Amino acid sequence: GHSYQGASSKKNTLLLNMNRYTHYAPTGITDCDASILGSTVTEDLSNQPCLLSLAKNKSSLLRVGGGENFDKVYRAVIAANEEEGYKYHVVGGAAGTVSPMGWSWQGGLGGTTGGRLYGFGVDQVVQLEMVLPNGVHVKFGPTEWEDASAEGFTVPRTKVVSGVCRSNPDEHDEENWVWERCPEDFDTDFNDLWFAVRGGGGGTWGVVISVFLQLHDYLPVTPYFFNLVPSPTEECSAIAPQFAEFKAQYISVPSLLNVTKEHSLACGSPDAASDIWCYGEENVMQAWTRFLDRNNLTDPAYVACLSGVPEIAGYAEGQIYLASNDRMPGKVPDSPAPMTIGPSVAGVLVPQSWFDESEKNRKTIQEYAKNAPYYAFGGATASGSDQANSLSQAHRNAAFMTYFSPEDFWGNLFPQM
Repeated sequence: GHSYQGASSKKNTLLLNMNRYTHYAPTGITDCDASILGSTVTEDLSNQPCLLSLAKNKSSLLRVGGGENFDKVYRAVIAANEEEGYKYHVVGGAAGTVSPMGWSWQGGLGGTTGGRLYGFGVDQVVQLEMVLPNGVHVKFGPTEWEDASAEGFTVPRTKVVSGVCRSNPDEHDEENWVWERCPEDFDTDFNDLWFAVRGGGGGTWGVVISVFLQLHDYLPVTPYFFNLVPSPTEECSAIAPQFAEFKAQYISVPSLLNVTKEHSLACGSPDAASDIWCYGEENVMQAWTRFLDRNNLTDPAYVACLSGVPEIAGYAEGQIYLASNDRMPGKVPDSPAPMTIGPSVAGVLVPQSWFDESEKNRKTIQEYAKNAPYYAFGGATASGSDQANSLSQAHRNAAFMTYFSPEDFWGNLFPQM
Protein backbone atom coordinates (compact mmCIF):
# COMPACT_ATOMS: atom_id res chain seq x y z
CA GLY A 1 0.00 0.00 0.00
CA HIS A 2 0.87 3.69 -0.27
CA SER A 3 3.08 2.96 -3.27
CA TYR A 4 2.89 4.09 -6.87
CA GLN A 5 4.09 0.61 -7.81
CA GLY A 6 1.22 -1.04 -5.95
CA ALA A 7 3.38 -2.73 -3.35
CA SER A 8 0.34 -4.35 -1.74
CA SER A 9 -0.98 -5.77 -5.03
CA LYS A 10 -0.30 -9.40 -5.77
CA LYS A 11 -0.59 -11.62 -8.80
CA ASN A 12 -3.96 -13.36 -9.20
CA THR A 13 -5.73 -11.10 -6.69
CA LEU A 14 -8.66 -8.73 -7.17
CA LEU A 15 -8.31 -4.99 -6.54
CA LEU A 16 -11.60 -3.09 -6.09
CA ASN A 17 -11.99 0.67 -6.56
CA MET A 18 -14.64 1.47 -3.95
CA ASN A 19 -14.57 5.24 -4.22
CA ARG A 20 -18.18 5.35 -5.47
CA TYR A 21 -19.53 3.24 -2.63
CA THR A 22 -21.62 5.06 -0.04
CA HIS A 23 -19.71 7.75 1.87
CA TYR A 24 -20.96 7.62 5.45
CA ALA A 25 -18.40 9.84 7.19
CA PRO A 26 -19.90 13.29 6.38
CA THR A 27 -23.03 12.40 8.40
CA GLY A 28 -21.63 9.39 10.23
CA ILE A 29 -21.02 10.66 13.76
CA THR A 30 -23.23 9.12 16.46
CA ASP A 31 -23.42 10.51 20.00
CA CYS A 32 -24.46 7.63 22.23
CA ASP A 33 -27.21 7.99 24.84
CA ALA A 34 -25.81 6.87 28.19
CA SER A 35 -29.30 5.80 29.30
CA ILE A 36 -28.98 2.61 27.20
CA LEU A 37 -26.24 1.28 29.48
CA GLY A 38 -27.32 -2.08 30.82
CA SER A 39 -29.56 -2.77 27.83
CA THR A 40 -29.42 -6.02 25.89
CA VAL A 41 -27.86 -5.96 22.44
CA THR A 42 -30.68 -5.97 19.88
CA GLU A 43 -30.97 -8.85 17.44
CA ASP A 44 -30.08 -6.63 14.48
CA LEU A 45 -27.00 -5.26 16.35
CA SER A 46 -28.22 -1.68 15.82
CA ASN A 47 -27.33 -0.64 19.38
CA GLN A 48 -24.16 -2.76 19.65
CA PRO A 49 -21.69 0.01 18.63
CA CYS A 50 -22.98 2.40 21.29
CA LEU A 51 -23.19 -0.23 24.03
CA LEU A 52 -19.57 -1.22 23.42
CA SER A 53 -18.47 2.40 23.16
CA LEU A 54 -20.12 3.27 26.47
CA ALA A 55 -18.49 0.21 28.07
CA LYS A 56 -15.17 1.81 27.10
CA ASN A 57 -16.25 5.08 28.76
CA LYS A 58 -16.51 6.70 25.33
CA SER A 59 -19.62 8.37 23.98
CA SER A 60 -19.19 8.91 20.23
CA LEU A 61 -18.63 6.89 17.07
CA LEU A 62 -17.98 7.49 13.39
CA ARG A 63 -19.22 5.26 10.59
CA VAL A 64 -16.86 5.18 7.61
CA GLY A 65 -17.58 3.66 4.20
CA GLY A 66 -15.33 1.14 2.50
CA GLY A 67 -14.40 3.65 -0.21
CA GLU A 68 -13.50 6.57 2.07
CA ASN A 69 -9.96 7.62 2.90
CA PHE A 70 -8.59 9.59 5.83
CA ASP A 71 -8.99 12.90 4.02
CA LYS A 72 -12.75 12.34 4.05
CA VAL A 73 -12.70 11.02 7.62
CA TYR A 74 -10.69 13.94 8.97
CA ARG A 75 -12.74 16.56 7.14
CA ALA A 76 -15.96 15.01 8.48
CA VAL A 77 -14.63 15.30 12.04
CA ILE A 78 -13.39 18.85 11.40
CA ALA A 79 -16.83 19.88 10.12
CA ALA A 80 -18.57 18.38 13.15
CA ASN A 81 -16.12 20.04 15.53
CA GLU A 82 -16.54 23.43 13.88
CA GLU A 83 -20.31 23.11 14.06
CA GLU A 84 -20.66 21.75 17.58
CA GLY A 85 -17.62 23.13 19.35
CA TYR A 86 -14.54 20.96 19.47
CA LYS A 87 -15.73 17.61 20.88
CA TYR A 88 -14.29 14.82 18.77
CA HIS A 89 -10.93 13.22 18.08
CA VAL A 90 -10.23 10.32 15.72
CA VAL A 91 -7.09 8.19 15.62
CA GLY A 92 -5.87 7.83 12.06
CA GLY A 93 -2.97 7.74 9.66
CA ALA A 94 -0.64 10.52 8.59
CA ALA A 95 -1.57 10.60 4.89
CA GLY A 96 -4.98 11.73 3.69
CA THR A 97 -5.00 9.35 0.73
CA VAL A 98 -4.63 6.25 2.90
CA SER A 99 -7.88 4.50 3.85
CA PRO A 100 -8.92 3.13 7.23
CA MET A 101 -9.91 0.03 5.28
CA GLY A 102 -6.28 -0.97 4.83
CA TRP A 103 -4.55 0.93 7.61
CA SER A 104 -6.74 -0.41 10.44
CA TRP A 105 -6.50 -4.10 9.60
CA GLN A 106 -2.71 -4.22 9.51
CA GLY A 107 -2.38 -2.48 12.87
CA GLY A 108 -2.72 1.22 12.13
CA LEU A 109 0.05 3.45 13.51
CA GLY A 110 -1.17 6.75 14.94
CA GLY A 111 2.12 8.53 15.57
CA THR A 112 0.62 11.92 14.70
CA THR A 113 -2.91 11.39 16.04
CA GLY A 114 -2.52 10.24 19.64
CA GLY A 115 -2.16 6.52 19.07
CA ARG A 116 -0.05 6.12 22.20
CA LEU A 117 -2.98 7.54 24.18
CA TYR A 118 -5.76 5.61 22.43
CA GLY A 119 -4.28 2.51 20.79
CA PHE A 120 -3.63 1.20 17.30
CA GLY A 121 -6.06 1.60 14.43
CA VAL A 122 -7.17 -1.98 14.95
CA ASP A 123 -8.24 -1.02 18.49
CA GLN A 124 -10.61 1.71 17.24
CA VAL A 125 -12.94 -0.74 15.47
CA VAL A 126 -16.32 -1.23 17.16
CA GLN A 127 -18.39 -2.96 14.44
CA LEU A 128 -17.69 -4.29 10.95
CA GLU A 129 -19.85 -4.69 7.84
CA MET A 130 -18.49 -6.97 5.11
CA VAL A 131 -19.39 -9.00 2.07
CA LEU A 132 -17.77 -12.41 2.46
CA PRO A 133 -16.31 -14.54 -0.36
CA ASN A 134 -19.52 -16.60 -0.40
CA GLY A 135 -21.46 -13.42 -1.27
CA VAL A 136 -23.19 -13.05 2.09
CA HIS A 137 -23.52 -9.50 3.44
CA VAL A 138 -22.84 -9.50 7.20
CA LYS A 139 -22.23 -7.16 10.09
CA PHE A 140 -20.68 -8.22 13.36
CA GLY A 141 -19.04 -7.05 16.56
CA PRO A 142 -18.59 -7.89 20.24
CA THR A 143 -21.84 -8.56 22.13
CA GLU A 144 -20.37 -9.79 25.42
CA TRP A 145 -17.36 -8.36 27.21
CA GLU A 146 -15.88 -8.08 30.68
CA ASP A 147 -13.72 -5.65 32.61
CA ALA A 148 -9.99 -6.32 32.23
CA SER A 149 -8.58 -3.38 34.19
CA ALA A 150 -7.17 -5.65 36.91
CA GLU A 151 -4.86 -7.07 34.24
CA GLY A 152 -3.73 -3.62 33.13
CA PHE A 153 -6.03 -3.22 30.12
CA THR A 154 -7.93 0.00 29.49
CA VAL A 155 -10.73 -1.55 27.44
CA PRO A 156 -13.01 -4.53 28.13
CA ARG A 157 -12.00 -8.03 27.06
CA THR A 158 -14.17 -9.33 24.24
CA LYS A 159 -15.87 -12.60 25.22
CA VAL A 160 -18.42 -13.19 22.45
CA VAL A 161 -18.74 -11.76 18.94
CA SER A 162 -22.11 -12.01 17.20
CA GLY A 163 -23.17 -11.28 13.67
CA VAL A 164 -26.22 -11.02 11.43
CA CYS A 165 -26.81 -11.54 7.73
CA ARG A 166 -28.78 -9.35 5.34
CA SER A 167 -31.81 -11.28 4.13
CA ASN A 168 -32.70 -8.98 1.21
CA PRO A 169 -29.40 -8.58 -0.70
CA ASP A 170 -31.15 -7.28 -3.84
CA GLU A 171 -32.51 -4.21 -2.01
CA HIS A 172 -30.45 -1.09 -2.85
CA ASP A 173 -32.08 1.32 -0.39
CA GLU A 174 -30.24 0.92 2.91
CA GLU A 175 -33.28 2.08 4.89
CA ASN A 176 -35.02 -1.11 3.76
CA TRP A 177 -32.17 -3.51 4.52
CA VAL A 178 -33.21 -6.38 6.79
CA TRP A 179 -30.65 -7.84 9.19
CA GLU A 180 -31.54 -11.23 10.64
CA ARG A 181 -29.98 -14.28 12.21
CA CYS A 182 -27.79 -16.01 9.64
CA PRO A 183 -29.12 -19.17 7.92
CA GLU A 184 -28.54 -22.60 9.41
CA ASP A 185 -25.99 -23.50 6.73
CA PHE A 186 -23.92 -20.34 7.32
CA ASP A 187 -20.57 -21.74 8.42
CA THR A 188 -18.59 -18.63 9.42
CA ASP A 189 -17.64 -18.18 13.08
CA PHE A 190 -17.90 -14.46 13.86
CA ASN A 191 -15.49 -14.81 16.78
CA ASP A 192 -12.86 -16.11 14.38
CA LEU A 193 -13.66 -13.47 11.75
CA TRP A 194 -13.41 -10.60 14.29
CA PHE A 195 -10.05 -11.97 15.40
CA ALA A 196 -8.73 -12.54 11.87
CA VAL A 197 -9.72 -9.24 10.25
CA ARG A 198 -8.32 -7.02 12.99
CA GLY A 199 -4.64 -7.65 12.50
CA GLY A 200 -4.78 -10.10 9.62
CA GLY A 201 -6.06 -7.80 6.90
CA GLY A 202 -9.66 -6.94 6.02
CA GLY A 203 -9.39 -7.58 2.29
CA THR A 204 -8.01 -11.05 3.02
CA TRP A 205 -11.36 -12.19 4.38
CA GLY A 206 -13.91 -10.23 2.34
CA VAL A 207 -14.88 -6.73 1.17
CA VAL A 208 -15.31 -4.23 4.01
CA ILE A 209 -18.41 -2.13 3.25
CA SER A 210 -18.30 0.05 6.37
CA VAL A 211 -16.90 0.21 9.86
CA PHE A 212 -17.80 1.98 13.10
CA LEU A 213 -14.72 3.65 14.58
CA GLN A 214 -14.32 4.86 18.13
CA LEU A 215 -14.16 8.62 18.63
CA HIS A 216 -12.42 10.15 21.64
CA ASP A 217 -12.80 13.40 23.53
CA TYR A 218 -11.05 16.28 21.82
CA LEU A 219 -7.64 17.33 23.12
CA PRO A 220 -5.65 20.34 21.88
CA VAL A 221 -2.56 19.46 19.86
CA THR A 222 0.87 21.10 19.67
CA PRO A 223 3.25 19.98 16.92
CA TYR A 224 6.97 20.59 17.49
CA PHE A 225 9.40 20.93 14.61
CA PHE A 226 13.18 20.74 14.74
CA ASN A 227 15.22 23.06 12.51
CA LEU A 228 12.25 24.07 10.36
CA VAL A 229 10.77 27.25 11.84
CA PRO A 230 11.31 29.85 10.53
CA SER A 231 13.94 28.12 8.34
CA PRO A 232 16.80 25.62 8.75
CA THR A 233 20.10 26.88 10.16
CA GLU A 234 23.61 25.48 10.21
CA GLU A 235 23.71 25.68 14.02
CA CYS A 236 20.64 23.47 14.32
CA SER A 237 21.77 21.07 11.61
CA ALA A 238 24.93 20.49 13.62
CA ILE A 239 22.95 19.07 16.57
CA ALA A 240 20.47 16.97 14.56
CA PRO A 241 21.89 13.72 16.03
CA GLN A 242 21.39 15.12 19.52
CA PHE A 243 17.77 15.98 18.72
CA ALA A 244 17.21 12.40 17.53
CA GLU A 245 18.61 11.20 20.86
CA PHE A 246 16.35 13.63 22.74
CA LYS A 247 13.25 12.42 20.90
CA ALA A 248 14.15 8.79 21.60
CA GLN A 249 14.53 9.53 25.29
CA TYR A 250 11.38 11.65 25.59
CA ILE A 251 9.16 9.05 23.95
CA SER A 252 10.78 5.73 24.80
CA VAL A 253 12.80 6.33 28.00
CA PRO A 254 11.25 9.49 29.53
CA SER A 255 12.68 8.85 32.98
CA LEU A 256 16.11 9.82 31.63
CA LEU A 257 14.74 13.36 31.23
CA ASN A 258 12.70 13.41 34.46
CA VAL A 259 9.59 13.33 32.25
CA THR A 260 6.52 11.48 33.51
CA LYS A 261 5.12 8.56 31.56
CA GLU A 262 1.83 10.45 31.17
CA HIS A 263 3.55 13.42 29.53
CA SER A 264 5.57 11.11 27.30
CA LEU A 265 2.53 9.13 26.12
CA ALA A 266 0.85 12.38 25.05
CA CYS A 267 3.41 12.60 22.23
CA GLY A 268 4.26 10.59 19.14
CA SER A 269 6.05 11.01 15.86
CA PRO A 270 5.97 9.68 12.32
CA ASP A 271 9.12 8.39 10.66
CA ALA A 272 10.29 11.93 10.01
CA ALA A 273 13.34 13.43 11.67
CA SER A 274 11.78 16.76 12.59
CA ASP A 275 8.28 16.15 14.01
CA ILE A 276 6.78 15.54 17.45
CA TRP A 277 2.97 15.72 17.83
CA CYS A 278 1.64 16.15 21.37
CA TYR A 279 -1.92 16.08 22.74
CA GLY A 280 -3.11 17.62 25.98
CA GLU A 281 -0.54 18.16 28.69
CA GLU A 282 3.16 17.70 27.91
CA ASN A 283 6.45 19.43 28.68
CA VAL A 284 8.57 19.06 25.56
CA MET A 285 10.29 22.46 25.68
CA GLN A 286 11.22 22.13 29.35
CA ALA A 287 12.65 18.69 28.66
CA TRP A 288 14.54 19.96 25.60
CA THR A 289 16.17 22.73 27.63
CA ARG A 290 17.08 20.22 30.33
CA PHE A 291 18.56 17.85 27.73
CA LEU A 292 20.72 20.61 26.25
CA ASP A 293 22.04 21.56 29.68
CA ARG A 294 22.89 17.98 30.57
CA ASN A 295 24.78 17.51 27.31
CA ASN A 296 26.71 20.79 27.62
CA LEU A 297 25.05 22.26 24.56
CA THR A 298 25.13 25.74 25.97
CA ASP A 299 24.69 27.90 22.88
CA PRO A 300 21.40 29.81 23.46
CA ALA A 301 20.58 29.39 19.77
CA TYR A 302 20.11 25.65 20.31
CA VAL A 303 16.96 26.13 22.39
CA ALA A 304 15.24 27.79 19.42
CA CYS A 305 16.10 24.86 17.15
CA LEU A 306 12.95 23.18 18.48
CA SER A 307 9.74 25.18 18.28
CA GLY A 308 6.10 24.43 18.93
CA VAL A 309 3.31 25.62 16.65
CA PRO A 310 0.37 26.66 18.87
CA GLU A 311 -3.25 27.23 17.96
CA ILE A 312 -3.58 24.34 15.51
CA ALA A 313 -6.91 22.66 16.21
CA GLY A 314 -5.80 19.18 15.13
CA TYR A 315 -3.39 17.11 13.05
CA ALA A 316 -5.56 17.27 9.92
CA GLU A 317 -6.13 21.01 10.28
CA GLY A 318 -2.38 21.47 10.52
CA GLN A 319 -1.74 19.41 7.41
CA ILE A 320 -4.39 21.32 5.44
CA TYR A 321 -2.81 24.61 6.55
CA LEU A 322 0.73 23.48 5.70
CA ALA A 323 -0.43 22.28 2.26
CA SER A 324 -2.45 25.43 1.52
CA ASN A 325 -0.58 25.90 -1.76
CA ASP A 326 -0.93 22.28 -2.75
CA ARG A 327 -2.74 21.10 -5.85
CA MET A 328 -5.70 20.01 -3.69
CA PRO A 329 -6.44 22.95 -1.38
CA GLY A 330 -8.67 22.19 1.56
CA LYS A 331 -7.78 18.50 1.62
CA VAL A 332 -5.49 16.50 3.87
CA PRO A 333 -2.43 15.82 1.69
CA ASP A 334 -0.26 12.80 1.09
CA SER A 335 2.17 13.19 3.95
CA PRO A 336 4.39 11.35 3.44
CA ALA A 337 3.95 10.87 -0.29
CA PRO A 338 3.79 7.33 -1.69
CA MET A 339 7.07 5.72 -2.66
CA THR A 340 8.00 5.62 -6.32
CA ILE A 341 9.99 2.42 -5.89
CA GLY A 342 9.98 -0.29 -3.30
CA PRO A 343 12.15 0.29 -0.22
CA SER A 344 15.56 -1.32 0.05
CA VAL A 345 15.31 -1.40 3.83
CA ALA A 346 13.49 -3.58 6.34
CA GLY A 347 10.98 -2.10 8.78
CA VAL A 348 11.66 -3.58 12.23
CA LEU A 349 9.62 -3.43 15.44
CA VAL A 350 12.24 -2.84 18.14
CA PRO A 351 11.21 -4.50 21.43
CA GLN A 352 10.81 -2.09 24.33
CA SER A 353 12.44 -4.59 26.71
CA TRP A 354 15.57 -4.81 24.54
CA PHE A 355 15.73 -1.04 24.07
CA ASP A 356 15.50 -0.53 27.85
CA GLU A 357 18.28 -3.00 28.62
CA SER A 358 21.27 -0.76 28.07
CA GLU A 359 22.70 2.42 26.66
CA LYS A 360 24.65 0.20 24.26
CA ASN A 361 21.43 -1.04 22.68
CA ARG A 362 20.14 2.50 22.22
CA LYS A 363 23.42 3.57 20.60
CA THR A 364 23.28 0.53 18.32
CA ILE A 365 19.92 1.66 16.97
CA GLN A 366 21.30 5.12 16.26
CA GLU A 367 24.30 3.61 14.48
CA TYR A 368 22.43 1.31 12.10
CA ALA A 369 19.00 2.90 11.57
CA LYS A 370 18.46 4.20 8.02
CA ASN A 371 15.57 6.50 8.87
CA ALA A 372 13.98 8.25 11.83
CA PRO A 373 12.03 5.82 14.04
CA TYR A 374 8.24 5.73 13.89
CA TYR A 375 7.13 6.51 17.44
CA ALA A 376 3.57 5.18 17.62
CA PHE A 377 4.01 2.46 20.24
CA GLY A 378 3.65 2.13 24.00
CA GLY A 379 0.89 3.08 26.39
CA ALA A 380 -2.52 2.28 24.95
CA THR A 381 -1.04 0.36 22.03
CA ALA A 382 -0.34 -2.32 24.65
CA SER A 383 -3.21 -1.73 27.09
CA GLY A 384 -5.92 -0.85 24.55
CA SER A 385 -6.34 -4.36 23.14
CA ASP A 386 -9.65 -6.20 23.54
CA GLN A 387 -7.56 -9.43 23.58
CA ALA A 388 -9.54 -10.80 20.64
CA ASN A 389 -7.47 -9.60 17.68
CA SER A 390 -4.65 -11.08 15.62
CA LEU A 391 -2.26 -8.14 15.80
CA SER A 392 1.14 -9.47 16.80
CA GLN A 393 2.62 -9.17 20.26
CA ALA A 394 5.63 -7.67 18.52
CA HIS A 395 3.42 -4.63 17.83
CA ARG A 396 2.08 -4.53 21.38
CA ASN A 397 5.55 -4.83 22.95
CA ALA A 398 7.47 -2.52 20.61
CA ALA A 399 9.23 0.69 21.57
CA PHE A 400 9.09 1.96 17.99
CA MET A 401 9.52 0.87 14.38
CA THR A 402 12.61 1.81 12.42
CA TYR A 403 14.41 0.80 9.26
CA PHE A 404 17.64 -1.08 8.60
CA SER A 405 19.37 -2.50 5.59
CA PRO A 406 18.78 -6.26 5.49
CA GLU A 407 22.52 -6.82 5.90
CA ASP A 408 22.74 -4.69 9.06
CA PHE A 409 19.64 -6.18 10.59
CA TRP A 410 20.38 -9.85 10.03
CA GLY A 411 24.14 -9.50 10.44
CA ASN A 412 24.35 -7.19 13.45
CA LEU A 413 21.05 -6.47 15.17
CA PHE A 414 19.05 -9.68 15.01
CA PRO A 415 21.66 -11.77 16.86
CA GLN A 416 21.60 -9.20 19.68
CA MET A 417 17.80 -9.06 19.93
